[in-house]
Amino acid sequence: MSDWKAYIISDFNTIPHTVYEVLLSFFCIGTIAIMVFYRKKGARYIVRLLFLEYLFFVYGLTVIFRQGNGCTLHLTPFWNYASAFRNEDARGLYEIVMNVALFVPIGFLLGTQCSRWPQKKQWRVVLLFGMGLSAGIELLQLLFKKGTTELDDVIHNTL
Repeated sequence: MSDWKAYIISDFNTIPHTVYEVLLSFFCIGTIAIMVFYRKKGARYIVRLLFLEYLFFVYGLTVIFRQGNGCTLHLTPFWNYASAFRNEDARGLYEIVMNVALFVPIGFLLGTQCSRWPQKKQWRVVLLFGMGLSAGIELLQLLFKKGTTELDDVIHNTL
């Protein structure tokens, strides 16, 4: 098995499987309850429920269920691009792509909740929320010594 495939599998194996089961159970129960009580307006509430559960998933993946292995601090912008391409390390490139991909659903889900607002305001709210969420994650990682705190992560997650 190649190095990057083993890294991806090890990432998913560090999260207890009960977390996935609990999230899925809450989503199913919440969806059924919303469909019963709100009928036609239920779609907006289902998206809100999904948004909250995805936020919990992101915090769980990045802070709560991550093993504490010390903390390093990198405040130089785009330092991991040089590291990923200089060493030709697939793991570094994988982390860059995953930081961008992790926050894409948050942008879409939050965007659907702001659909009644003017488009300029939607972009600002989604952008600032993503930046604040990412900065909060990085701050918690620094405080609890749960990994590398990077300015690059804030940039990628906001992107």
